[in-house]
Amino acid sequence: MGEPKQLIALRGRSLVKHASEIALQSRCSALFVIAGQHLDAIRSELAELPATIRFAADWHAGMSHSIRCGVDAVSRATDPTFDAVLLLLADQPDITPDNLCNK
Repeated sequence: MGEPKQLIALRGRSLVKHASEIALQSRCSALFVIAGQHLDAIRSELAELPATIRFAADWHAGMSHSIRCGVDAVSRATDPTFDAVLLLLADQPDITPDNLCNK
C-alpha cells in the first residue's frame, strides 16, 4: 500500500479518523485509540478529537495484543463508568453510528 493502512484517505479523511468520528457520533462515552508502529502519525491525525491514544508495544505480535492494550487502557481509566467495550477496526469504512448502537 505504500503507507500505513489506517492513514489511507477515503472520502476526504483517513480511515482512522473516519472510524474515530463514527465512534464519537454513537453513544460511546469515550474513545480509546490503540496504535502500534505508526503511533506518532496517528496521534497527529487525531489531534483535534477527544481521544485517549495508547501505544501497543507488542503490536507486531498480532491484533490480540492491541486488543489487550485497549481493554487495559479502559480498565485503568480515571472515570471507569463503562458498561461495555466496543471494538472498532479502522479498515471498515462503511460502518455508521447506527451500526454501533442505535441512539
